[in-house]
Amino acid sequence: MQKDGLTSLVNSLILRDFKLPIDLEDRNTLLFDILNAAFEQRRDNRQLLLPNFDKTNTVAILSDYGGEAPKSKYLTYTFTFADYDYLGGIYKDEILKIRNTYGLNKPYKEISFKNLRYGQVQRALKEYLHMMNWGGNSFQ
Repeated sequence: MQKDGLTSLVNSLILRDFKLPIDLEDRNTLLFDILNAAFEQRRDNRQLLLPNFDKTNTVAILSDYGGEAPKSKYLTYTFTFADYDYLGGIYKDEILKIRNTYGLNKPYKEISFKNLRYGQVQRALKEYLHMMNWGGNSFQ
Protein backbone atom coordinates (compact mmCIF):
# COMPACT_ATOMS: atom_id res chain seq x y z
CA MET A 1 0.00 0.00 0.00
CA GLN A 2 1.37 3.42 -0.91
CA LYS A 3 1.91 6.11 1.69
CA ASP A 4 -1.12 8.18 0.61
CA GLY A 5 -3.36 5.10 0.67
CA LEU A 6 -2.13 4.10 4.12
CA THR A 7 -2.58 7.64 5.44
CA SER A 8 -6.12 7.73 4.08
CA LEU A 9 -6.93 4.34 5.65
CA VAL A 10 -5.54 5.34 9.05
CA ASN A 11 -7.38 8.67 8.99
CA SER A 12 -10.68 6.94 8.18
CA LEU A 13 -10.31 4.73 11.27
CA ILE A 14 -9.66 7.59 13.71
CA LEU A 15 -12.55 9.33 15.44
CA ARG A 16 -12.04 13.07 14.96
CA ASP A 17 -14.88 14.64 16.96
CA PHE A 18 -15.55 13.43 20.48
CA LYS A 19 -16.58 14.95 23.79
CA LEU A 20 -14.95 14.16 27.11
CA PRO A 21 -15.75 13.21 29.78
CA ILE A 22 -18.07 10.46 28.61
CA ASP A 23 -21.20 10.37 30.78
CA LEU A 24 -23.40 7.31 31.31
CA GLU A 25 -26.38 9.21 32.73
CA ASP A 26 -25.43 9.11 36.42
CA ARG A 27 -24.33 5.45 36.29
CA ASN A 28 -20.58 6.04 36.17
CA THR A 29 -18.55 3.61 38.25
CA LEU A 30 -15.14 4.29 39.78
CA LEU A 31 -13.45 2.37 36.94
CA PHE A 32 -15.31 4.48 34.40
CA ASP A 33 -14.19 7.67 36.20
CA ILE A 34 -10.58 6.47 36.10
CA LEU A 35 -10.82 5.73 32.37
CA ASN A 36 -12.36 9.15 31.73
CA ALA A 37 -9.52 10.86 33.62
CA ALA A 38 -6.94 8.88 31.64
CA PHE A 39 -8.64 9.74 28.33
CA GLU A 40 -8.78 13.43 29.25
CA GLN A 41 -5.09 13.48 30.23
CA ARG A 42 -4.06 11.78 26.97
CA ARG A 43 -6.29 14.17 24.99
CA ASP A 44 -4.71 17.19 26.70
CA ASN A 45 -1.24 15.80 25.86
CA ARG A 46 -2.34 15.20 22.23
CA GLN A 47 -1.81 11.44 22.67
CA LEU A 48 -5.38 10.20 22.38
CA LEU A 49 -6.59 8.40 19.26
CA LEU A 50 -9.99 6.74 19.40
CA PRO A 51 -11.47 4.37 16.81
CA ASN A 52 -14.20 5.56 14.48
CA PHE A 53 -17.10 3.14 14.84
CA ASP A 54 -19.60 5.39 13.00
CA LYS A 55 -20.29 2.76 10.31
CA THR A 56 -20.29 -0.17 12.76
CA ASN A 57 -23.45 -2.03 13.71
CA THR A 58 -22.00 -3.80 16.76
CA VAL A 59 -18.83 -3.26 18.78
CA ALA A 60 -17.25 -6.34 20.35
CA ILE A 61 -15.45 -5.78 23.65
CA LEU A 62 -12.86 -8.45 24.37
CA SER A 63 -10.66 -8.68 27.44
CA ASP A 64 -7.62 -10.60 28.58
CA TYR A 65 -5.67 -10.90 31.79
CA GLY A 66 -1.98 -11.63 32.13
CA GLY A 67 0.65 -11.81 34.78
CA GLU A 68 -0.29 -14.93 36.69
CA ALA A 69 3.08 -16.60 35.94
CA PRO A 70 5.26 -16.87 39.07
CA LYS A 71 8.09 -14.76 37.55
CA SER A 72 5.79 -12.10 36.12
CA LYS A 73 6.52 -8.60 37.40
CA TYR A 74 3.17 -7.11 36.37
CA LEU A 75 -0.52 -7.89 36.30
CA THR A 76 -2.14 -6.63 33.12
CA TYR A 77 -5.67 -6.26 31.82
CA THR A 78 -6.25 -5.64 28.13
CA PHE A 79 -9.49 -4.52 26.56
CA THR A 80 -9.95 -4.56 22.80
CA PHE A 81 -12.87 -2.88 21.05
CA ALA A 82 -13.50 -4.15 17.53
CA ASP A 83 -16.04 -3.96 14.73
CA TYR A 84 -17.97 -7.20 15.28
CA ASP A 85 -19.17 -7.40 11.66
CA TYR A 86 -15.55 -7.32 10.54
CA LEU A 87 -14.59 -10.09 12.98
CA GLY A 88 -17.12 -12.43 11.40
CA GLY A 89 -16.33 -11.43 7.82
CA ILE A 90 -13.00 -10.53 6.28
CA TYR A 91 -11.09 -10.98 9.53
CA LYS A 92 -12.40 -14.50 10.06
CA ASP A 93 -11.53 -15.48 6.49
CA GLU A 94 -8.01 -14.05 6.67
CA ILE A 95 -7.24 -15.63 10.05
CA LEU A 96 -8.54 -18.97 8.72
CA LYS A 97 -6.16 -18.69 5.75
CA ILE A 98 -3.22 -18.02 8.08
CA ARG A 99 -4.21 -20.91 10.37
CA ASN A 100 -4.53 -23.29 7.38
CA THR A 101 -1.21 -22.16 5.89
CA TYR A 102 0.67 -22.98 9.08
CA GLY A 103 -1.27 -26.10 10.11
CA LEU A 104 -2.92 -24.64 13.19
CA ASN A 105 -6.41 -26.10 12.63
CA LYS A 106 -5.83 -29.88 12.62
CA PRO A 107 -5.35 -30.33 15.48
CA TYR A 108 -6.57 -26.93 16.61
CA LYS A 109 -3.78 -24.93 18.25
CA GLU A 110 -4.43 -21.71 20.15
CA ILE A 111 -2.16 -18.84 19.17
CA SER A 112 -0.84 -17.42 22.41
CA PHE A 113 2.38 -15.99 23.73
CA LYS A 114 2.65 -18.99 26.04
CA ASN A 115 3.24 -21.17 22.97
CA LEU A 116 5.74 -19.08 21.00
CA ARG A 117 8.25 -21.94 20.92
CA TYR A 118 5.75 -24.10 19.03
CA GLY A 119 7.04 -24.05 15.44
CA GLN A 120 3.77 -23.44 13.59
CA VAL A 121 2.74 -20.63 15.94
CA GLN A 122 6.17 -19.04 15.64
CA ARG A 123 6.04 -19.14 11.83
CA ALA A 124 2.47 -17.76 11.69
CA LEU A 125 3.06 -14.99 14.22
CA LYS A 126 4.18 -12.20 11.86
CA GLU A 127 1.16 -12.56 9.53
CA TYR A 128 -1.20 -13.09 12.46
CA LEU A 129 -0.07 -9.94 14.30
CA HIS A 130 -0.20 -7.93 11.09
CA MET A 131 -3.80 -9.01 10.58
CA MET A 132 -4.66 -8.26 14.21
CA ASN A 133 -3.15 -4.76 14.04
CA TRP A 134 -4.20 -3.59 10.58
CA GLY A 135 -6.92 -5.96 9.48
CA GLY A 136 -9.87 -4.07 10.84
CA ASN A 137 -11.25 -1.26 12.88
CA SER A 138 -10.12 -1.92 16.44
CA PHE A 139 -8.78 -0.09 19.45
CA GLN A 140 -6.71 -1.59 22.20
